[in-house]
Amino acid sequence: MGGIERGGAARRGGAMGTHTHMGAAAMLLVLALAALDSASSQETNYTLVMDLTWQFLEIQQSGKLPKWNTFRRDSRTGAWRGDSHLLDGTGPDAVGADLSGGWYDAGDYLKFSVTTAYTVNALGVGALVFEEGYRVAGEWDTLVRHVEYGAQWLIKAHVVASSQPSENVLVGQVGDAATDHNLWWGRAEQQPEGGVEGSVGWRPTWLVSAGAPGSDVAGSVAAAMATASLLLRSDSAYRNDTLATDLLTRAKQLYAFAVKHKGTWRPLRGEDAYPSQSYEDDLALGAAMLCAADPGYVMACNDQVSWWSAAWQNKQYTTNADWENVLPLASVAMLWSGRAPLLVPSIQKYLIDQMRSWMESSVTCTSGTAKRPCYSPGGFAWWGEWGSSRYNANAQLIALATSKLVPQNVGADTKGLLCFAVRQMDYVLGQNPVSTSFLVGYGDNYPQQPHHRGASCVLDITQPCFTPENPLENPQVLYGGLVGGITSGLSDASYLDARSNYQGNEAALDYIASLAGTAAGLHALRSRFPYFCDMRAYCAGTCNATTAYPAVPLPPSPPPPASPPPSPPPRPVTPDATPPAPPPPPPAGGVCLVDGALDACAVMELPFAFLDAQQSGVMASWNRVLADKPGGWKVNSHLYDGEGYDTVNTNVSGGWYDRSGHTKFTLTTGYTVSTMALSGLLFEVGYRTAGHWDNMVQEVRYGAEWLIRAHVVASDVPAENELVAQVGDVATDARYWGRPQDQPERSAIGDLGYRPTWRADKFTRGGDVAAAAAAGLAAAAMVSRRPGLHYDPEFATVCMGHALQLLNYAIAHPTVWRPPTGKASYNTTSVGDDIALASALVCAADFRLGGICTGAMSWWQVGNLEYGRTPAPQNIVRLQYDVDESNVLPWASLVMLWARVAPDSDWQYNAHIQAVVDAWKDTNDPCSDKSVPPCYTPGGFAYFNIDAAANNQPNAKNAAAQMLALAWAQVQQTTAYLTDPAAELPALRANRCWALGQLRHLLGANSMGVSFLVGYSSQFPTSPRNQGAACSVDESLPCEGPNSTRPNVNELRGALVGGYAIGSNEFTWSDVRSNIGGNEPGIADVPGLMGAAAALVQLKASLPVYCPMTDYCAGKCYPTSAAPPPPPPPTPPAPPRPPPPPPNAIACNPMWWWCNQCDYLTALWPDATMRGQCKTCSTLVTYIPNSNNNPTSCHQCFYQKARTVADPYFKIQLLSICLSCTTIAQVGGLGWACTQYCNDPDYISTLDEATECTNCLLSNPLDVSTCQACMTNAYDKLGRQMCYACVNSKLDYYGCVRCSAIIDVTVRTTCYLCLISNSSGWECAYGVQGPPQPASLPPPPPPWPSIPQAPGTFFGRKLAASPEESAAAQPEFGAQRAEEAGREFEAAHAHPAVARTTHGQQQQQQHGSSQSQSQRGGQQQQQQQQRSRTLLTVEAIDIAAFDSGLQQHVRRLRALLMYAGVHGADSGGTAMGQDDSTAGWQASAPIQVVGMEDVQRAEAAYEASGTLFGAV
Repeated sequence: MGGIERGGAARRGGAMGTHTHMGAAAMLLVLALAALDSASSQETNYTLVMDLTWQFLEIQQSGKLPKWNTFRRDSRTGAWRGDSHLLDGTGPDAVGADLSGGWYDAGDYLKFSVTTAYTVNALGVGALVFEEGYRVAGEWDTLVRHVEYGAQWLIKAHVVASSQPSENVLVGQVGDAATDHNLWWGRAEQQPEGGVEGSVGWRPTWLVSAGAPGSDVAGSVAAAMATASLLLRSDSAYRNDTLATDLLTRAKQLYAFAVKHKGTWRPLRGEDAYPSQSYEDDLALGAAMLCAADPGYVMACNDQVSWWSAAWQNKQYTTNADWENVLPLASVAMLWSGRAPLLVPSIQKYLIDQMRSWMESSVTCTSGTAKRPCYSPGGFAWWGEWGSSRYNANAQLIALATSKLVPQNVGADTKGLLCFAVRQMDYVLGQNPVSTSFLVGYGDNYPQQPHHRGASCVLDITQPCFTPENPLENPQVLYGGLVGGITSGLSDASYLDARSNYQGNEAALDYIASLAGTAAGLHALRSRFPYFCDMRAYCAGTCNATTAYPAVPLPPSPPPPASPPPSPPPRPVTPDATPPAPPPPPPAGGVCLVDGALDACAVMELPFAFLDAQQSGVMASWNRVLADKPGGWKVNSHLYDGEGYDTVNTNVSGGWYDRSGHTKFTLTTGYTVSTMALSGLLFEVGYRTAGHWDNMVQEVRYGAEWLIRAHVVASDVPAENELVAQVGDVATDARYWGRPQDQPERSAIGDLGYRPTWRADKFTRGGDVAAAAAAGLAAAAMVSRRPGLHYDPEFATVCMGHALQLLNYAIAHPTVWRPPTGKASYNTTSVGDDIALASALVCAADFRLGGICTGAMSWWQVGNLEYGRTPAPQNIVRLQYDVDESNVLPWASLVMLWARVAPDSDWQYNAHIQAVVDAWKDTNDPCSDKSVPPCYTPGGFAYFNIDAAANNQPNAKNAAAQMLALAWAQVQQTTAYLTDPAAELPALRANRCWALGQLRHLLGANSMGVSFLVGYSSQFPTSPRNQGAACSVDESLPCEGPNSTRPNVNELRGALVGGYAIGSNEFTWSDVRSNIGGNEPGIADVPGLMGAAAALVQLKASLPVYCPMTDYCAGKCYPTSAAPPPPPPPTPPAPPRPPPPPPNAIACNPMWWWCNQCDYLTALWPDATMRGQCKTCSTLVTYIPNSNNNPTSCHQCFYQKARTVADPYFKIQLLSICLSCTTIAQVGGLGWACTQYCNDPDYISTLDEATECTNCLLSNPLDVSTCQACMTNAYDKLGRQMCYACVNSKLDYYGCVRCSAIIDVTVRTTCYLCLISNSSGWECAYGVQGPPQPASLPPPPPPWPSIPQAPGTFFGRKLAASPEESAAAQPEFGAQRAEEAGREFEAAHAHPAVARTTHGQQQQQQHGSSQSQSQRGGQQQQQQQQRSRTLLTVEAIDIAAFDSGLQQHVRRLRALLMYAGVHGADSGGTAMGQDDSTAGWQASAPIQVVGMEDVQRAEAAYEASGTLFGAV
């Protein structure tokens, strides 16, 4: 686009904005550090590029700034933006409409619809094409919010909206270019408004209308509105279907207008900043986005072909992409949407030709160069002197989109396009001959004097701004501003960082609009590569997505030198020599290399590729081995599972193939999901440290989604549930060897395409299968609630619903499942262990399910007895030490300990796990024909096999035992640290180091020197038995047969093969496909390996740098050991072990995942002191007696909308209240309510409101939704307090809420008095014939499920026998906690039901229960009669009628009612009850704000006087 700046030359520039994920001053410090780190490291920080884009957009905001703008002066110290140009649209030459808001275009204060629309379009199309990158980076919600902001101003600019095309009127421009550029250089907040032409305050509004057509502007705005509507309907925190519908309607109106009134727009008077030469490309983009947003809009869908063709005729040789030529953007949009199939070949050729001109690096810029773009000496693709960075950034986005959307077989150079974007972005971000980043805020050398009025002004608004000629740096940093860049392609040094350089040093909206999309696309690609392969290394050809992890030994650390070594002399460099390319980054050391060359991060990551290779159905887009990815070979297969002969007639495609064939089993899928998710929950720090948390959750979710699909009939009636247990026939599967996509489907029995679907139901019972699915879904629910890319509480809720139904089915049908016909692959012999594990995980996911939590212990006992004690068959005794899908009792014991489901029985779980782990560690039992497994091979490998004829995946069992030993050590160590942070238990260290030794054996430290994990090290299986891996992508070639000795065609990366055939001989493994027992991998084999690797990474992260794993295993050091003394002086005696902390101290060990999570979370907040509060909350919640031990609720406080609150004091205090609420509420499992109800600024606006809400929650542990109803429905603060008191008094839920919404305070009081008389809430609020219940009022909550409570227990927890015992059990809380414990004791023991009295009973009690009431005499009775509207008077409320547990709440309600009566009278009346007039009773006076101190004074007055009407 062109623009006019100082003298009439066409100008273009960009701006910058603030990162909206962080608040307060710490945000800028974090970003500055991130920028420095990014610039100094080799890898580009694409997330920071996105963050800086948002910052620039916030700086450019006009009008009244939103609360989330972090540059607002009132948001933090040093912020410099304020509300500005609030009168836009009014005054001389205006339209009389509110046009405030929107974005300033560049370094001035003009606003243009065309550049605003281009910004929304570029951001939006980039987001639609590269959504994955935005979501992986956690930037999707922020993107949608900024798109919504721009779209909201475009709605304002559409000042006349009509279905009649000619009647539409659109604002094209706000402000006059000459006035803005020549008469005002200062703050936007101080520019005069409403002036006449020629004055500094003249801001005219120029329109697009039937009389002043502008198809270019209207078409572009229509496209932006349609784009925004698509994004606002996406899954985000800012989803807004209503706004999306409005935008789509307006887009259609403007598109129809643009088509009918064709022409390019010019302002009525003044300079034309953006003189467009065509409109066909804008209409093509508008039609494309409208057709994508509404495929039923026939007009646009038909028009896009003709408009694109017309634009191509005009612009086929135009190589730039910007606001004036949006044909490249329209082409990308059409390919993405797929709504223009006839144009696809032409679009593909156009984009290939366009980008070929940009990638011709041989075309260098010379003084006579006419061809553009050309290349500068430093490799910058340069197009023009004005805003060259803008053209380059736009070309990056089009190149990257072309590489994704245009296939190679039509001529696209996919890697070349991708690497063009990589290299050009590197240049823009500082990898250039002058080492200057043109993006302000990125790197350590970026522009200091961008041409920008606001940034040139000091904070003191009484002082003038720096003029363009002033040589001083800008007082404000223009974060995110992409400046124009080099002004000549002849020289990379042609950029001048001066405020007067508006050609090369100004920033503007459309400069930055494309850069975020490119960064998102590259970020998504980077996430698919190994950690040691960044984009620059990939483009250099040194690595790719399938490069094996190098096994580089970690060299021993040298002793620290006494003094730094002298710097080497500088290496002479010849003037014309090109420095050598930097070597690829070394593999990550540190925590990944846990023991020499053992790369635990690679061990964690490789199995993800194997699980992707086992995918069935429609392949996930993120599948690592898709056929269209380098080295990939997977395509869609078995799309009709569940349909055909012997099926459920419900599509159950998807999921994972179990082993080498094509059958699918719910038992192993559930086991894989539950074990993998459990490893994440236990070793979250390990997964996050290695960068694989999101990968793990993604795979867990994939498996859980298929389990939900397999639950073909879901019902709350246990017997009515139906669950697919097996897909495919084992015998048929054994007959077919080939590609899964080639296998026939829906065939009859006997054919190769026979794939029956066997289910577990009330006829073919299968409690073990249903429980396995329930365990997987419950575990998936828990990881889905954890922070990360795949955080999805709604999906977690769905998982829990299915898990409960399947668990209830399993409990009602506790039998093992067998298929009705054919062979069973998994002959499980027990069901109690499966139900115990499912019950424990469901309980851990929701501790409110007291019956299930209590039943978990009973089912554990059943499972333990199923495997038997002596005398029992020998094979059963052996099986109790097995750890796989056939025996999940060890995992059940572990979950019981970890989640403290039944802590009174912890000794049993510990004893069980210890017996299993000790059996695995017993090296005194060498393998032989007479050994009882597990036994030991000659090389020291713990080998589990029932007999020599049935090799049952000994490697997988060993890996699972490793994870079990490590997890048990983790749980025990965590418990020990609570009392002694310096504790290091030798037995736990022995378990960890045993697991490490076993893992080393699996990965190659064995007699054969072979890693059994495919893809790890240089020697691994090349022929694992797997049909897909044996078949070429070229379907014309046959597959390698099962008996062929040639290696597999495809590498089955991440597969863990079976292992040795005989434990007494380590040379009994052979790498051939025919080795079914020893060379066949399965999905259930890898989770244990992943968990063991994550545990070791977590352990390594906790060890000091001077404590290598070898020393730790030798007992020489441990996580809390002191650093060794330096070598020169003599070694001092070892320092004494620190004493245990006092009982009231909270010690946070680095191995505790919840503490590490607090460190991560507090980086998002401005106040570092919150870290301690987070750790205290999560630690207390984990170890508090009677708690549900779920510290994630503490973490969730940090994720609520309170993060967006501008006031830092309110933000911190709100968080403190949330953490306090969570700590206490965990006893009843209500931590979630603290975050969802009382920490949400949508409902809470003051600290008093947050406190009131919290008190209500803690008083109503079984009915918390009433507190939210009071909060959202009450008319005012007094109404909320009345509603809370009413709810706490256990009165009618509906009436409490409805009475609080009554505006008239006296009518409201009457309503409450009616409720106390035991009338219904419906009658009190509306009368007997009341209106229909309003939709805005939440329905009453369902009754709490009837859960049998054992004496002295509360939801499966043992209660203290007295408040004193409760307080004594929790000394860390001190006096305050003792008082709270007393209230909890009273609430739990006092009242299962509420005694309510009728109106007549109340009258009798009034006259006979106390002397004080009878002494009130006739005056009170007369007053009662005069208030005929009341059903019961305030003074008739008899506290004694309520039991002791409710007396305090009723007393408070009575005081509030009295207070309302006194303050409800107008100034001319008297207090209620002191006059026989009813005027004060019925009058509506302004309601005064009542605070808690007022309520307390009212209560005190009542207690002192014995009457209701003491002085208030």
